[in-house]
Amino acid sequence: MSFTPADIYNKKFKKTLRGYDTQEVDDYLDLIGVYYEEVISENDNLRLEVEGLKSQLEDYQEKEYAIEEKMNKAEEVVKTREVTAEKEAEFIIREAELKARDIIQNAKLESKKIEQAAQNKAEEKYKQYNKLSNVERLTKIRLKQFLESHLEMLEDDNVDLQAIKEELEFVEED
Repeated sequence: MSFTPADIYNKKFKKTLRGYDTQEVDDYLDLIGVYYEEVISENDNLRLEVEGLKSQLEDYQEKEYAIEEKMNKAEEVVKTREVTAEKEAEFIIREAELKARDIIQNAKLESKKIEQAAQNKAEEKYKQYNKLSNVERLTKIRLKQFLESHLEMLEDDNVDLQAIKEELEFVEED
């Protein structure tokens, strides 16, 4: 149960022949005393809490100051590292450009070698093709002559079968 100051000021007691009802006044004063004790206890607790919060606030302010100092130092370190990183990046870029030029030059040389090798191989294959074409043409001519000569022999009544057999064996050996 809670009271306001107005409750205390506006409290009306019953009047009796001798004045207020003493029991009612005593009960009300007991109630006010209990409430007042609660208020004092709560006030003491709140004071302790405020002191604790002030102490925490001081701790937090000290931590905030320390964090700010660390942040400032960290920013300085970051700036220093940025400068160093930029210099390193420039160096790396220069090195990469030089390596890229070397790689391109080597690739061009290798490309020329590969191209020359491919051209040589193509020429060799072309020579082989021509050679095989000539062999094919000569084989066709020989076969045609062979067949024509045997056709003539077949048309001739005086065919010597033994001579044909020997001629066939000779052609197979070629």
